[in-house]
Amino acid sequence: MKNTLQLFLLFITIAISTFNANAQKIAHINYDSLLAKMPERKAAETIYRAYLDSIELKLKQMQTEIEIDYSQLNIELGNNKETTPEQNKMIKQLNKRLEEINEYREKVKDESKTKTTALLNPIIAKAKNAIAQVAKENNYNLVIDSSKDTYLYIQGIQDIMPLVLKKLYNNSPAK
Repeated sequence: MKNTLQLFLLFITIAISTFNANAQKIAHINYDSLLAKMPERKAAETIYRAYLDSIELKLKQMQTEIEIDYSQLNIELGNNKETTPEQNKMIKQLNKRLEEINEYREKVKDESKTKTTALLNPIIAKAKNAIAQVAKENNYNLVIDSSKDTYLYIQGIQDIMPLVLKKLYNNSPAK
């Protein structure tokens, strides 16, 4: 009797698990496409481009200044094999400025990563929040990112892009 009861409970558990597995609602969304359609992303790209342009301008200015000073030094040196103390001082200053340019380049690489993160994180959070809200409202148990092409076959799975865009922009999807 005890074995029969255990077998019956096992059967019920398997039946419920199978039923629940079949009842899962799955959706997909092209996450990269969603982010690209968000006006906030375009605004962030504009801000980032302006930031990069300012860095490039500053680097060009620094480079031009050092090239001018280097040309002056070459003119002063001429064909002389020996340098004056003043020329040695200029050479040291030029080398120091070259180091400063290289340090600036390294610094802006790190700042650039930080700037990208600061600009994109709020957009990513907004997109993920909208996806989560749509999933909850429509009882989806799983939302797959179709931009990664990690699946080989999908049938009968709803694309929730229109629902997410509607959620993000109150019935006026971005195009």
